[in-house]
This record gives sequence, structure tokens and C-alpha cells, in this order.
Amino acid sequence: MHGLLAGQDVVLRGLGFGECHLENNNGPVWLESLTVTGSADVGLQVLMCSAVIAARCNLNGPFGIFGPEGPGIDALDSSLYLFETTAQGTSFPPGSGSGEDGGDGVKVTNSFLFASGCSFKGGGGATGTGGLFSAGGNGGNGLVRIGGPVPQLLQTVLVGGPGGCGIKGGACGPSGEPAVGGYELVAGYARDYVLDSPATGGQTTTLNYAGKAGDFVFSLIGLSPSALYLPELAGPLVLPIPPLLISHGAADGAGQLQAVVSLPPLPPGFEAFTVYAQSAAVSTVGAAVLGAPSQLSIL
Repeated sequence: MHGLLAGQDVVLRGLGFGECHLENNNGPVWLESLTVTGSADVGLQVLMCSAVIAARCNLNGPFGIFGPEGPGIDALDSSLYLFETTAQGTSFPPGSGSGEDGGDGVKVTNSFLFASGCSFKGGGGATGTGGLFSAGGNGGNGLVRIGGPVPQLLQTVLVGGPGGCGIKGGACGPSGEPAVGGYELVAGYARDYVLDSPATGGQTTTLNYAGKAGDFVFSLIGLSPSALYLPELAGPLVLPIPPLLISHGAADGAGQLQAVVSLPPLPPGFEAFTVYAQSAAVSTVGAAVLGAPSQLSIL
């Protein structure tokens, strides 16, 4: 996917890819519920993109046997906003005998990264190649930052991958680091939110929210995606200002809320209509926070 102009946007939801490349996009790219396993050298590659918004995606580097390692996400000169998303670098199976290093979970170069409720894992290094004193490969790192803004992480897990076993007297490779290059923790809790999509105009859809007990939950609604990081609200607003606001009531003692939302019928001449939504909540101590987004196609 490449060449989006400012004012244009695209949504990819519920799909599976062998690899996903996003390049030179001046409009936002919205990824939701994607599964990507890299077939060559990366899971998701993001080059010079103004805003990539990903929710509930599973992004993996190539499956390692004898080939080169790759990251789950590799970003250059871009801005990424990730929610409830996992990324893992190439991991080599035991006995692969290549001595390759495991891939990094996420690598960002001169890029802004916000992550909420995510998991970034380095891949495991490969077993030594088989020769005398053959060392195992290094484990991949969970997160690597090279220049650019410091990543902002909210309830995000970082795990280095295990080193590969050496053979015939060779040393085992060292495990990867959880993070290289630094990051900052965002105080608070991740809030997940998903709308059943597609849905029929004039009927209903269901939203599912997971946050903190007693959260008073809102849906923010917009007709296009956007991205503005608001530290005071513990996350980015991924909709244009001002969004439409819909109240759903309080989450239960487990922080869960499910609501049935009535949808308007499609106007004459429309075959489909796309809506973008994001959760927001006011906690029991009065703190306003932004949560995960979800896209809705009305047919």
C-alpha cells in the first residue's frame, strides 16, 4: 500500500498476509484484526507514513529455518499508534542449524511509536551451524529504537528472545534485550474496544469494552481517521476534532461492558458507509482517558 495523499485514508480489517508493506502514505492507514507472517524479511514494514493505526493485529517476522531474520514491525520516518497488538521477530526452531540471530519484535528508526496493551517479543536465535565450536545465534530484542522520539508505552510487554544453542563446544547465543534505545511508560491502564463489523443499516451492532471496574464508557465517532497524541488523556485521539460523543454507562466490576448500538438506515443511493470509532472513559477517580479504536462498515 503506497501513495496515499493527505485527506485520503484506507482500512484493512480481518485479513491475513504473507507480508505487508506501507510506503509514502501522507493519509492515515487503519489496520484492524490483521494476521501477518512475513514471507521474506519483515512482517509489517512502514516507510514514510504519516499515521498508521493498528488495533488487535498479530504481526510476525518470517518463519526462520535457514533464511535471514526479520522484525515483526520495521518502521522508518513514520508515526505508529498500536492497540492490543502483538509483534514478534523471526524465531528459529531448535535444530535449525543456521546460527542466525532472532529478529526484533519492533524496530523503529526516526519514528514516533505509541503502544497500548501490546506485546513485543524478540525471536529465538538459531542453533549453531554444525561445525566444531559452532555458536548459537543471538536472541532478538523486544523493541529497538534508533533515533527519533522516545516510544510511549502503556501496559505493553517487552520480551527479549532466547539465544540459540551452541553445538560441539560452541557457546549458546545471548538472550535479546527487552528494549534497546529507551522508552517511556505512560501511566494508567489499557482500554480495549471493538465493534462487530460489518453491520446492516437500520439494524444493530454490538460493542465490547474491557477496561477498569467502574469506568464510565463513551464512544467517540468520526467519519475519517486521524492521529493526535494527547499525553494528558493517556493516548492518541485517532479521530478528527470534534468527534461525536455517545454514552454507554458504567463498566461492571470486572471492567467489562457490552452494549447493543442501533444504527441508522443508509441514505438513498449509498451501498455502504464507513464509521470510525474510539473508546473513551472517565475512571472512578475522575480521570478522562482514551482507549482503543474500532472501525464499522454499515451495509
